[in-house]
Amino acid sequence: MRVASLLRRVCQQPVRGKTGSRQRCSAQEQRCFVGALKLRGRPGRNAGDFYRRSPRLPWRRVADAGDHASSRATPETAKGFLACRWPQRAAATCLCSLFSLGLLLVTAGRSQLRAEAPAYPQYPLAVAAGSDGSLLVADRLLPGVWKLAVGGPPTVLLKASQRFDSPLAAVRTVAVAGDGTVLVGCSATREIYRVAPDGSLKMLTDGGIGIPIDIAVHPDGHCFVSDLETQQVWKLPLDGGRPVPYTRLAAPRGLDVDAAGQLWCIAASSEQPLVRITAAGRIEPVVTSRAFSFPHDVVVDPAGIAYVSDSYAGRIWRVGPDGSVTEFAGGSPLVGPVGLARQGDSLIVADPRSCGLYTIDAAGSVTVHPAWQFPKR
Repeated sequence: MRVASLLRRVCQQPVRGKTGSRQRCSAQEQRCFVGALKLRGRPGRNAGDFYRRSPRLPWRRVADAGDHASSRATPETAKGFLACRWPQRAAATCLCSLFSLGLLLVTAGRSQLRAEAPAYPQYPLAVAAGSDGSLLVADRLLPGVWKLAVGGPPTVLLKASQRFDSPLAAVRTVAVAGDGTVLVGCSATREIYRVAPDGSLKMLTDGGIGIPIDIAVHPDGHCFVSDLETQQVWKLPLDGGRPVPYTRLAAPRGLDVDAAGQLWCIAASSEQPLVRITAAGRIEPVVTSRAFSFPHDVVVDPAGIAYVSDSYAGRIWRVGPDGSVTEFAGGSPLVGPVGLARQGDSLIVADPRSCGLYTIDAAGSVTVHPAWQFPKR
């Protein structure tokens, strides 16, 4: 734009043509002159210095206008330049078109290779255990959901588009109901989706929530959703409908429903980072001190013992019925554990920083989940 405006100012000044008469350029001649300039280079300080000041030696003189010092870039020289350079321009345009076509073919071929290549985990953020022994892992950067069937390799259950406003483009949480219903939360579309057996998605809230972080399914046929944007925990029917505010917490994150039907919640920014909500809606603090560095998720076993993932500390904490906090597991291979699920007597941990899925036994021993195996890159 600066080059074009400079040449328009130059062309508006009186310049000396081949006959020596003083004249101004018409609008058509200005466009011709500016187009010739854009094709070959940049100007000097004025129109008369254009030929000799360009560091790239952009133009050759196409009109007999004297020596270099007195040459003037006039509309006639621009037209002559375009006329004499037309075959070269046509050849260059043809070569550019062929190069662009080849580049498109190469890009398409690479895209096809990427589609056919095996997928690898990118950022496993949440995990859920099914009643059939399978595991579902929400991968934020895949983006999509992995399925680990019993005795089988990991497969991609759901794969989202790379467009940020598409469903599951920013998947953050996954949950499985007792009847096998799969629920997935997406922060890009601010929605909870129910996954049909054919893989289709059904919106449950119609955009009625903010940023869903976790989902906990209640045996009575509804679920709870922690919303980091509105600082709410919502209650939502599994068939969909208008979400109902259940409780308000500071930075709610992980959720779990215990054997008695009580909801356990992580409130990461609260002085009471772990609370329990009774069936009557009463909030009972469980941990009343800043015992965690940055808690993410919680699961509760049948004995009422809670386990909390702490990504900053790289630890899994054990919370007793009396609220005491002790270290349950930590160190390598855990780096930044986030998602938690309970499968039998073991804990399943999703660690996005190490891109791993781990099993922790009752003694606190951490091993890579046997089904979390991928081909070597």
